[in-house]
Amino acid sequence: MRTFAAAALTAVASAKVLSQSDFDFVNYIAKHGKSYADLNEYNLRFERFRAIDQAVNDFNRNERSSVHGHNFLSDYTHAEYSGMMGLKNMARDSTLDAGKKVFTADSAVGLPASVDWRSVTPAVVNPVKDQGQCGSCWAFSATAAMESANAIFHGTLLSLSEQNLVSCSFLQGNLGCNGGMYARAWNYSATHPLQLESTYPYTSGTTMKSGSCTYNAA
Repeated sequence: MRTFAAAALTAVASAKVLSQSDFDFVNYIAKHGKSYADLNEYNLRFERFRAIDQAVNDFNRNERSSVHGHNFLSDYTHAEYSGMMGLKNMARDSTLDAGKKVFTADSAVGLPASVDWRSVTPAVVNPVKDQGQCGSCWAFSATAAMESANAIFHGTLLSLSEQNLVSCSFLQGNLGCNGGMYARAWNYSATHPLQLESTYPYTSGTTMKSGSCTYNAA
């Protein structure tokens, strides 16, 4: 079945006059392999893309510390995007404050004004991961912080299992794909050292389900 994504590409080849927005959207479709069911959906996604494109351009005109761009979410509706935002504003567990260590740098240390962790050798930041269709951002932020902390202090960059947290940290108050709190994820990992991504791969992004816990401490 021919999709409107393919039809749009054909239209570009034959059109005499094409707006910049049209051209940018067609390139976006091609880059991200988008496919739309009908003209109504195509028009909806085009309008969402144009709104995000305007926001991206506004950011880049006014922001000097970063450069913004599009990704596969740029044609999502607000409802679709919000459905992936799983961070819950939960009360902080008092147990997390026990034994808390606060680092205070001596004024003589001479800390740099900024650090780009992406360029540090050996690497201390993993490539960007994709949570997919699951409200598990809390788990990804928790593992990313632990991965980088371990790499900075111990010299080994691991890729920890977000699925381990999504499926197993319910007793700490997290709700799998329905949201959670990174602090509670850390609380779980204090007594259940996380498995690696390679041994406990992420599946909730495609199944949209939290899944049963298959944690193996060995």
